[in-house]
Amino acid sequence: MPEEHTTSNLHIKATINITTSKEAAAAIYKALLPEAGSERKRRAAVKLEHKDDQLTIEVTTKDLSSARAVIGSYLRLIKAASSTIDRIKQK
Repeated sequence: MPEEHTTSNLHIKATINITTSKEAAAAIYKALLPEAGSERKRRAAVKLEHKDDQLTIEVTTKDLSSARAVIGSYLRLIKAASSTIDRIKQK
């Protein structure tokens, strides 16, 4: 039987920094808040910070596949929120 690989000593921390308008940063932050509250149920901790035109998302996990999934999820949500903001501005 093959030996099981463990990642008990693995610690992954990724930080995403976004700079945009103050209004867009606030709107994206508010859009991400519900998702950040649900991450603890998964295997990742997510910390959101918003100040003026800056939005920071910090993902911490011990599992590489979880880190990849959470980061990808947040990037897709950011893109969706940003696209929505752009469409609203065009009207």
